[in-house]
Amino acid sequence: MKARNTIFGLLILTVLISGAIHSEGHEGEDHTLTVIYDIENDQSEAVTWYDNGTSTKYIYSSSDTLNLTIYNIENPDSQLDIAIGNLTVENVKDSTASSNLVLGYWKIGGELGFIANLSWQETKTKLEGLENVTTSFRENTRSDFLGVSIDVVEIALNDSFQRTSLIYRKSDGLLLSSNTTSFGFTLNFTIHGLIEGGVLKTVLTSNETTPLPIVGLIVAVAIIQIRTHGRKARK
Repeated sequence: MKARNTIFGLLILTVLISGAIHSEGHEGEDHTLTVIYDIENDQSEAVTWYDNGTSTKYIYSSSDTLNLTIYNIENPDSQLDIAIGNLTVENVKDSTASSNLVLGYWKIGGELGFIANLSWQETKTKLEGLENVTTSFRENTRSDFLGVSIDVVEIALNDSFQRTSLIYRKSDGLLLSSNTTSFGFTLNFTIHGLIEGGVLKTVLTSNETTPLPIVGLIVAVAIIQIRTHGRKARK
């Protein structure tokens, strides 16, 4: 009986420590995120960025990167800083960026963009409700980005004016890849890396995984306790 109580207690301890680690990683967390995307096509003909009644012409090429700073990854319409080609814009909403870079669809504004609404089923319902638009929504899939296999959501829209394919990281709605064409505008890009603490990281990691060495240590202690109590019981 004592052995069982010990095992049960150690299992509870494992859960508590795991939860503490998870909470520690998120309490007071800075939600700012800087992302670097590799652009995969040339746009030699100038296109226009519209915002609050002003317009700016810009171009970009496949040798450029798209640099993005998200001020609050938990807000689907967060303020952003964007640098693409010869264009730099600051403190623009994700919905504004989505409209200019064709990262969504005008009839469901705010659902997509660089940060997707995490109510995935709600987004799916809205996509299915679009008229005269061919849509695709795949949620339970995994894909490789930066050498890591992660859960993703794949979304595609196609009508007579626009063709767009988007891949998001399911856990936080971060856009990983986009291929979009509309009225002579084409923009294809894929995530290259994340900048954390001023350092470019080209491998995605999850902050939700409890460090394995700690879990392993707890399990090892449990095994030792079980064996110790078993030997005492036999004596």
